[in-house]
Amino acid sequence: MSKQPEMVIAQNHRATRNNDTTLNLDNQMYQQPVTSFQRVSNDAPLSEETKTATNAQHDIEQHAAVNADCIRAIFDRYVLSTEQTIFMSRCFDSRYDETERTICRAIESVNHEKGSSLRLLRVDQHNEGATGQISDRILRDIEMSGLVIADLSSGRSNIPHEIGFAMGLKKDLILIHNGTDAEADAHTPSNIKMYEQIRFNQNYHKLETELKAKLIDYYRL
Repeated sequence: MSKQPEMVIAQNHRATRNNDTTLNLDNQMYQQPVTSFQRVSNDAPLSEETKTATNAQHDIEQHAAVNADCIRAIFDRYVLSTEQTIFMSRCFDSRYDETERTICRAIESVNHEKGSSLRLLRVDQHNEGATGQISDRILRDIEMSGLVIADLSSGRSNIPHEIGFAMGLKKDLILIHNGTDAEADAHTPSNIKMYEQIRFNQNYHKLETELKAKLIDYYRL
């Protein structure tokens, strides 16, 4: 029987793959090209687009900080202005004009001596109404004030209503009355009798002196 030739499996020793990225030919290393999605070195310079975006973000953050400071300053000025605004609740009859003039003198004296900026908010014309209803304008003015001075001298019903609204807003009150103690007691509703009053009975110097002292104490000047 004739001898069968042996089957030989050819092997190529020249080409083998090392890992997945290097081709080994006859012990020589050939690196495959770097693909476009491979990470770029951290030391690579930023593109112009990246620089522009970074600068824009920095500007936005700076402007936001400046705007926040401006808003805070405006709010602080608003609060200070509101606190230093004094609303006067009164009957708009010429008989009570001297009382208002005396209050203005007391406020001006405090501002001159203490360097404050107190101001009296006056509603020149309003309709009290037959039922003592309060106008929307007066309600807004009370809301915008930090302190309310209420003159109970007239006995008109709108004054206690305005006082009640101010109490509901937790506004501070200074009550005054130009008349006798009996008249003051009659003009003072029971729900506000606990409040101290400046009763001056035509003594306007007493009103000015005592009101000035109360303002200095209230505003801690």
